[in-house]
Amino acid sequence: MPNRGSTWTPIYMVVIIAIAAVLILSVIKPMFQSASGVAAQLAQFIVI
Repeated sequence: MPNRGSTWTPIYMVVIIAIAAVLILSVIKPMFQSASGVAAQLAQFIVI
């Protein structure tokens, strides 16, 4: 019987990368939304 663990490694890597991508997006997206709000307030302040 060949080394069975080596066939599952790519599947685990894809699952881990997918979970990491979801976590990273869930952290970064609110940061960009709050940054866009701050930028809009700053733009209003500069125009006035």
